[in-house]
Amino acid sequence: MTIRRRERTRYVFTFGRARSGKSTLLASVTQHIASNRDVALIRNPLRPDGYTIVNRDWLGAIRAKEFPPESVSGELVEVDIGIKLLAAPKRRSRRLLQRSIDFFREPMNSYSSTTALTLFEMAGEDLQQVEVSGHRHAKDARFPEFVRDALMVSHVVLIVVERNRVGPKEDNLIMNFIDFMMPVLGEGGRVEPIPVALVVSKFDQEAGGKVGALEEFLFEHMPDTMSTLMDRDRFVNVAVLPFSVGDVNVDTSPHSIKRFDDRYAKSVVGWIYANCDV
Repeated sequence: MTIRRRERTRYVFTFGRARSGKSTLLASVTQHIASNRDVALIRNPLRPDGYTIVNRDWLGAIRAKEFPPESVSGELVEVDIGIKLLAAPKRRSRRLLQRSIDFFREPMNSYSSTTALTLFEMAGEDLQQVEVSGHRHAKDARFPEFVRDALMVSHVVLIVVERNRVGPKEDNLIMNFIDFMMPVLGEGGRVEPIPVALVVSKFDQEAGGKVGALEEFLFEHMPDTMSTLMDRDRFVNVAVLPFSVGDVNVDTSPHSIKRFDDRYAKSVVGWIYANCDV
């Protein structure tokens, strides 16, 4: 398939193996935006039909304290949303308003400004086809063509790794993806390094859940990935972001959400917005 790039839309590519938490992360991001009193989550004004999955599969699941359904292998879903900044309340300066939402930045044309985002959603089974035992070469990548097409138009990339899977196998998988990604971005005409966030899902399972120790932990267990992402000759605006959906009830089948916590989603939203050149 060929993705027709829309100039006023910002594209977000999310990479990770199956059941790494990609869909839960994106659902949490949209829930955080939807629940913020200073903004409205609306249909993408450039393509309103793509909003259906947000209401049905993402927001519906989170509000029902369930996890969103997994993506279907062989399909690329373009999830379109619009973020509209609401009118500033009386007695609140523009600066205070922006500080309260904190993921909106200058310049904003007006309080009615709408930011159009497209979130690419695809199955981990398709994405992890880049995993070739013993090799780290882009030519070995066995991605479906739509993965290449989505990467070519993307403005930012989220790489999701589950906390309990951090180790040599994930290090190899992500390095294979990076080796595949770089020439594809060049084919798409990108000159500047693309912003990348390494998102560690199920972060609360880390002993103590200390954010300060997260980078040290990743350097120890995924040294090639971390050294590559921190190479300023290849990447800029790189972030390591912890993520958790909140308290999970593991006694149910399937697991359910006891208490949704959007603190981590807020940080991810802020990073996406700040790096999308809006």
